Amino acid sequence: MGEKTIIAIAGAMGAGKTAAAACLMEGLCRSVWLDGDWCWQQGRDWHFDAATRAMALDNICHLLKNFAQNEHFDRILFSWVLHLPETWAALEAALAGFPVRWRPVVLTCGAAELRRRILDRGGDEAEVRRALSRDAACRSLPLPQLDTTRLSVEETARRILQMSV
Repeated sequence: MGEKTIIAIAGAMGAGKTAAAACLMEGLCRSVWLDGDWCWQQGRDWHFDAATRAMALDNICHLLKNFAQNEHFDRILFSWVLHLPETWAALEAALAGFPVRWRPVVLTCGAAELRRRILDRGGDEAEVRRALSRDAACRSLPLPQLDTTRLSVEETARRILQMSV
């Protein structure tokens, strides 16, 4: 079993993570995609308490480990907000000993564009405030960053792939 590349796509809600990952999946072979939100998908009343966050992280780590051990995948796309350094540390610790190399990229977006994207998809002002807060936290991470404000989904996906080599 060879080394796998985990392309971890982080960023605030509305930064373009899901769209870029979906675009990447269309053109990649021997790849699998995990969106972190799939591991704790909830109804309209999301619970962000410590127990629910821990459950989501445990689910994510379990799936990433399984993907890392599957001979059919060379590349794992993983998209999630990932704005906290301790979440990154927990993920890396959980996969220590697995044949993976992390290729993170943080998607950022200008405030006006982020607001437009959130509202266009049916979000409210509270979600805009959360997205702006997450965007600021993501920008502070010492990781490669890509501003998607003026990029198409296809250009964003292309640049993520270039950054992950």
